[in-house]
Amino acid sequence: MVPQGPPIWDNEISLMEARIKPTTISDSLTLAEAFFRRYLTDAICSRIEFSGVPKTWDEGFLKYLLICLGCCCCFDAEGFGNIIQPCGFIGRTIYWRPARALVTNYLLPKQYDLEIGKDCEIIRLTPSWFGISDLIGYYADKMANCAGTIDTNLFNSRLSYIFLAGNSAEAKTFSQLYDKITRGEPLVIADKKIFNADGTPAFFPFFQNLKQTYIANDAYQTMRSIEADFYTKIGVRAVSFEKKERLTNDEVNTQAEQSDCLLKVWEKSLRESMDLVNAHFGLSVSVKANTDAEPREGGDPDGSSDAPRNR
Repeated sequence: MVPQGPPIWDNEISLMEARIKPTTISDSLTLAEAFFRRYLTDAICSRIEFSGVPKTWDEGFLKYLLICLGCCCCFDAEGFGNIIQPCGFIGRTIYWRPARALVTNYLLPKQYDLEIGKDCEIIRLTPSWFGISDLIGYYADKMANCAGTIDTNLFNSRLSYIFLAGNSAEAKTFSQLYDKITRGEPLVIADKKIFNADGTPAFFPFFQNLKQTYIANDAYQTMRSIEADFYTKIGVRAVSFEKKERLTNDEVNTQAEQSDCLLKVWEKSLRESMDLVNAHFGLSVSVKANTDAEPREGGDPDGSSDAPRNR
């Protein structure tokens, strides 16, 4: 049985991963996947704007806690004032929500066992109290897979040559000759043995149909489409990398509704949390979801057009 909440250990993580992809097919824990995770996380950070943040808070730390962990604890700490910290939970309310928060930091004078609503408040990104690292990981895996496909295809699309050598010494000569050519040396002097007795070269190109096997452009377009779908999920309404045909107003409105659905949930949850924090600690922190659309090429400012399509 897969657990429905923390704590989650290695065995449970492996079980959940196996439900969505085989263990032999994974882009997790690669440099590309880590790059896209960081890139997409920063993209979400740019969509959430806080104002009135007290000096004792670190806004960047706050955003990463909310995105990665889903929530954080706001309380008054001895020697630090009002701060935010990651926390664990114990106990449950009648509605199965956490009742108490545990905060541990070696810089704090003690471990804090805080009653939620009395000693502290919880800032939540989602109503479920979970983060959205799964959303980021879903798209980061796919974009890393596309990036790997592009790299592999670019490498395999190079024009290869086969040299016919009579012994290992000739093979080494051919190898050094090819290295000089690929480095771009303007003049390369070679042994006449690279030609056969009839004057024909002792090497020939080895390739299939490079134009048919070259799919890097398709993989790149697929990666951009995946990125566009991610942006739609986090609230970027008019971003699109498809340039084949322009969108109508109805299509733009549909895309806006899809993106607003998730973004409004985050904004509502954050505002409810900040209202509790402000009332409890006398602060004036506010949050706004940045829904500014990315610029599109041509057409109206939102990228829409009522002009008929070319069929």
